[in-house]
Amino acid sequence: MKTREYSVKNLHCSGCSAVIQSMILKLPGMTGVNIDIYEEKIILEYEDDIEDVSLLKTINEIGNKIEPGTLFYKKEEEKEEENKEDYFKIISFMGMFVFCIAAFLVTSSNLQFLYYLLAYFFISGDILWKAVRNIGKGKFLDENFLMSLASLGAMYLREYHEAIGVMFFYKIGEILEEKAVSKSKKSISSLLELRPETAFQKQSNGSFQEVPTASLHIGDIIQVKEGERIPIDAEIIQGESYLDISALTGESLPVDVKTGDTVLSGSINGDRILELKVLRKFSDSTISKIIDMVEHANAKKSKVEKFMSKFAKYYTPIVVGFAVLVGLIFPLFLGNFLLWFERAILFLVISCPCALVISIPLTFFHSIGKASKHGILIKGANYLEALSNIKNIVFDKTGTLTKAKFQIEKIVGNDIKLVKELAKAGEFYSKHPIGIAIYENISFPIEEKDIKNYRNIAGYGVSLEYKGKNIFLGKETYLMEQKIAHPEVKEKGSVIFITQEQEYQGYIVVQDQIKKEALETISQLQTLGFSPYILTGDGKEIAEAVGQSLGIAPKHIFSNLLPEQKVESLQKIQQSGKTLYIGDGINDAPVLALSDIGISMGSMGSDVAIEASDIVFMDDHIEKLLFLFQLAKENKKTLWTCISFALGVKILVMILGVFGIANMWFAIFADVGVTLLCILYSAFSFRRY
Repeated sequence: MKTREYSVKNLHCSGCSAVIQSMILKLPGMTGVNIDIYEEKIILEYEDDIEDVSLLKTINEIGNKIEPGTLFYKKEEEKEEENKEDYFKIISFMGMFVFCIAAFLVTSSNLQFLYYLLAYFFISGDILWKAVRNIGKGKFLDENFLMSLASLGAMYLREYHEAIGVMFFYKIGEILEEKAVSKSKKSISSLLELRPETAFQKQSNGSFQEVPTASLHIGDIIQVKEGERIPIDAEIIQGESYLDISALTGESLPVDVKTGDTVLSGSINGDRILELKVLRKFSDSTISKIIDMVEHANAKKSKVEKFMSKFAKYYTPIVVGFAVLVGLIFPLFLGNFLLWFERAILFLVISCPCALVISIPLTFFHSIGKASKHGILIKGANYLEALSNIKNIVFDKTGTLTKAKFQIEKIVGNDIKLVKELAKAGEFYSKHPIGIAIYENISFPIEEKDIKNYRNIAGYGVSLEYKGKNIFLGKETYLMEQKIAHPEVKEKGSVIFITQEQEYQGYIVVQDQIKKEALETISQLQTLGFSPYILTGDGKEIAEAVGQSLGIAPKHIFSNLLPEQKVESLQKIQQSGKTLYIGDGINDAPVLALSDIGISMGSMGSDVAIEASDIVFMDDHIEKLLFLFQLAKENKKTLWTCISFALGVKILVMILGVFGIANMWFAIFADVGVTLLCILYSAFSFRRY
């Protein structure tokens, strides 16, 4: 098995890269393909008997078939390729300027024509070649063909300045567009710097050796020195320090960590050396998942992007058809062929939908990049767009509206010592905040060997066998269904009932605290016109107390819900409008997947919930909802400003062109100028975020 990495050039479309990737993967002997358009590289895994040279030739053929101009080449040739490209650009511009000046200085019309022709071919040679090559592939209406046709038409009319000007500004536009796209890609690819490629692994002799992070296995011991970035998700087994997690969550305050704490990849270690035990594979670590989500976000296109892609397919042929009408049909009735032919050329210049095709995905690029810098991961442009249509916001209670830091308020039972013992045993393996609080706040010696058949009963609690007896910890609904006699309990807090051998033993009351920022966030969301709801498995009294504190109407609070009942309740809410659900628990995964937009809270969220969601908050700051809606609003405004401006200018210049008011320079502005203005507007719209 061989692994090779090659550089990629001229591939900017994530959709095209996905198609190329799948086609390469189908080649005989190919076992793995990964194209990264942000880092501009491709990694191939294939059988030993495949020749590198022939494979490189094959993947270049595939790349050019899907996206003309795509180039895969050896990394060591990168500088040579860049130099070659820069050299050709310099030569083309210098040649154009030299021959234009020469044409200006001579008086002979024949020499002038020759010099202008040479200037034209210097500036447009590569564009003409691309047009010819694409015609051979059946692509007649791409921008290279249209610009070539328009400029050759201008040359035919002896409008040399216009012909050269069209190609000059088109080429300038291409360079500036490339820079803008490259810059926006770098804003996302800078995330890759958060993922260290190497780590210091502990060897059998106690020393630490630098190894590729990807080679680490679960259980390996690594060392992270002061100021270094955590390379992989791990648990601290020795040392204490503080972590800078701003790159992950946007949170500027450092977080104190000690032995036993879990640390996430991408964080920066503070002032002390830490020894860590690896918890996840490199590909499954937090920072790898973040990068994967952001890199693939633009592959999930919004409705606007899809519409504009379809629109571009029809727009260009319609405008070209109108150019043919103006250039060939109008003269039959109105005469003056050259006049109408000149006006037809103007239509060809305007017929490229570059401003729309480039600025729309670029706007989503900027939005998703800005969100990631605030610790918000948006998995697709379609989800960012869908935020504009949300009417209802449904909150999970625990960990979303409340801090999920529970305290034991009361322990009740005939034998308090037994209740404590059973509670401690019952929450021995718990990952739920309530279970963790009970386990950590009860002092009673428990041996793991005494616990057997531990089972989580979704929506009810846990059951286990402890010292040979069947134990249950959880909700009153389970006791009622099992017809276990128990007292009626009315407490302000979550009540955990405990049974042994189907007999009631007692209960524990735990209480949570509402997040300070929750009240302000919900108040502002209501002011913006959103309807807040609460879905929770907690009892009615607890849920309504939280709802009352936050100003949520009782009819918008659904309590005592099992996971399947949460789904049913969400479906009822969705009948009144598009619905966003935000939660953090494993029981939230079904509703996250079903909702129109699902948001999981990252730092406490389960992997299942994060996978099921469309947007991930890397921390538990609920007020980021306000920022998210603000960003979505700005994104929508920017999109429609670019669309309206681009189409408005093009249509105006077309109308002026028909009446002979607009000349070729108007058309150049309507094409290249409008594209650049839309790109600049898209970039500057998000600077304040």
